[in-house]
Amino acid sequence: MLCRLARRGPAAGFITDLASQRPDSDSVPTKLREIISIRFSVRCVDKASSDMVLGKGKAAIGADASLLSAEHMGVGVLVTGPAEFDTVRTDYLDLPAFSVICEKGRALRQAAGTLTGDAAGKLADLAAPQVTVPAILTDCLTVMRHTPTMHTTDLLTGLATLDDDAWGDLTADTLAAKLEAAGVVRSSKQVRAGADKANLAGYRRADLEAAMPASWSPQQDG
Repeated sequence: MLCRLARRGPAAGFITDLASQRPDSDSVPTKLREIISIRFSVRCVDKASSDMVLGKGKAAIGADASLLSAEHMGVGVLVTGPAEFDTVRTDYLDLPAFSVICEKGRALRQAAGTLTGDAAGKLADLAAPQVTVPAILTDCLTVMRHTPTMHTTDLLTGLATLDDDAWGDLTADTLAAKLEAAGVVRSSKQVRAGADKANLAGYRRADLEAAMPASWSPQQDG
């Protein structure tokens, strides 16, 4: 989903900003990393690490963050195109300077009367009703997060994979009872799901989402 957002989002005004200590294939998938056209890297330990950030082959054409020394505070290599790069220094703020800016901003907001909530010392403004959502409901939604419908057998398998200690012994009947107790009203007990769109006993994600309270905290029941 993040890959799709990075690819299509700019057309709608959504700009994806990513940061990582070392964006290898495990932390940032290749299909996502290759979408990012503007890249910035501070000092790296070697050319391979620099290329992981700035792009394959960039060190060979001179865009090599491993050439920076430890004394280059705030300095990095900025790549803006296939062969466009530069070495730049970022703005630097130490903690005392940052505190001064924060105090100036607070004073301006106080004068404008726009401070609210915690910033104004009114913690009650931030308090929200604490609602406990049954774990079976949140875990079912986790298993079903990529599909609008799911057969009961697949949902039971997914729940057992997610938390075998809690859900490994569930059956179709006990699952139905727990979800009913959690407030789920099934619009249909038969759903079409899977690659073959077979019509079998199952659940609709919309029915589970409808049982979620409008305001809730992510706490699970025992």
